[in-house]
Amino acid sequence: MARPEVRTSALAAAIGVSRQTLATWVTRELLPQPRRLHLGVHGSSSRFPGYSVELGQYVRQALRESPFVEVAREVAPLLAKDADWVDEQLAAGKPIKDLLRELGTPRT
Repeated sequence: MARPEVRTSALAAAIGVSRQTLATWVTRELLPQPRRLHLGVHGSSSRFPGYSVELGQYVRQALRESPFVEVAREVAPLLAKDADWVDEQLAAGKPIKDLLRELGTPRT
């Protein structure tokens, strides 16, 4: 079962980064693309998959040790997966680090 999506402001707070940092990480393919909601005269809003909190926390730590390109290479296989599948794996107790290790390219 998919977890609830996360608003940009809540994701930034949970990871401890700014909204601009989130935008940079999405552009650099460290986080999934958010779903954009158009709210008419009220503007727009973005929602990230539920697993983005765990992934963002992992990315923040990984960037302390490795450059963007290495972290992006490591998370790419996870970002290619369906968000519901990732949420199911996390709900089953599998840590994000283990998922990344199983799916692909670990950092060197």
